[in-house]
Amino acid sequence: MRDSLLSTKNFIPLARTNLINRHRLFEKLDAGLNHKLTLISAPAGFGKTTLVSSWINHLDTQTTEQAKQKFENVKAAWVSIDERDNDPALFWLYIIAAFQTIIHEFGENIQTMLNSAATFSHNVVVTMLINELVEFQQNNKAVTQFLLILDDYHLITTQIIHDSLNFMLDHLPPFLHLVITTRADPPLKLSYRHGRSEVIQIRAADLSFRSGESAEFLNGQMQLDLPLNDIETLGNRTEGWIAGLQLAALSLQEQDDKHKFVLDFAGDDRYIADYLIDEVLQSQPAHIQDFLLKTSILNQLSGPLCKVLTGQSESQSILDQFERHNLFLSPLDNRREWYRYHSLFADLLRQRLRETLNESEIAAIHQQASQWYKERGEIIESVEHAILGQDFSNAAQLIVKWAGEIFQQFKLNSLIRWIESLPESIMVSQPVLRMINAWALLALGKTKAVEDCLDSIEN
Repeated sequence: MRDSLLSTKNFIPLARTNLINRHRLFEKLDAGLNHKLTLISAPAGFGKTTLVSSWINHLDTQTTEQAKQKFENVKAAWVSIDERDNDPALFWLYIIAAFQTIIHEFGENIQTMLNSAATFSHNVVVTMLINELVEFQQNNKAVTQFLLILDDYHLITTQIIHDSLNFMLDHLPPFLHLVITTRADPPLKLSYRHGRSEVIQIRAADLSFRSGESAEFLNGQMQLDLPLNDIETLGNRTEGWIAGLQLAALSLQEQDDKHKFVLDFAGDDRYIADYLIDEVLQSQPAHIQDFLLKTSILNQLSGPLCKVLTGQSESQSILDQFERHNLFLSPLDNRREWYRYHSLFADLLRQRLRETLNESEIAAIHQQASQWYKERGEIIESVEHAILGQDFSNAAQLIVKWAGEIFQQFKLNSLIRWIESLPESIMVSQPVLRMINAWALLALGKTKAVEDCLDSIEN
């Protein structure tokens, strides 16, 4: 079985000719050559593989004499990982095959050992591999640097492989550099290596398109002829997520009124929804899908709050897992107590929630959130969820009780919106709500609306 390897797994993906200029990231990758590991970790659709393959092409096509001297002897060995590579022997056979694309007869003794039925430590395999590279380097001065690229490493779940790769990193010769692309941070002692300046990290925030890159893609490549404000709007809605912009561009090509589409663009766009469902949601176990849907009602997530909404006692560890696995979740503080979902991902989850639960079930989740915030004195969020949960009586009581504090927080527009969303029956029974509304309108200079409020109270 192991004698027949799929050769295309060692092909470096072809770099497209019309790629967006990413020299700011190429410079970071160049700097990574002075470290043991470059980790490119981000969710699906952030262009990880494309970045590395285009960077390798960039190294091979340098035009200045200085750059040629620096990069002409850098050789890249590539492995495209899939789920079958969780067999440790097969994993290392593919790495040897990758080096054989540079050194024709490399690792033949190691291959024989891996193909045998003998029991051995995979650290022995790594030791033999490193020693053979060192020997080749000493005898062939032309090759000054090797790159080993492991693409889609998140598919590796076997601890033996993680341990042997850790051993390799611990003993990496200075002319060998490892590049890993992954959707989830691997267990490779990253904090330790970061403290020793052994690793360069490129994450979603680095990979996200800047406004100029978005404009180059949407108007240059896709020829959509969008005005700058529409490009900025799409950039903000997608948060620079490359796949999100690509999918938005596909939808825009079918639109007569492009500006209206941009204004309405959300995670329930069919291209966005299909992508996120296929790539992210359906791959999660049932209890994680339930967690995602029920917590999608929140603008900010914390472990204790999610525990109340989902009934899952391990909610904090689930959030920690989401962050490690880059599941469209961003921390909001340095202590990792509060998080938020990527806006398009949240849009999709809320749409799926409406398709999965009925209106009363969703309202009950909002009511749980409202009570949790109320117990902690977080009045703004408590009122918001009370209204979304159609618990109008509770919302009215909160507004009356905390009107002074809401004024002090200058949440007047929210206050007016809340009061105007309450049913007429509650407004009639509690005329003080109209008076609070009148004060808020007066503070905002809306005198005609104030007169209408006062008339209603008088009536």
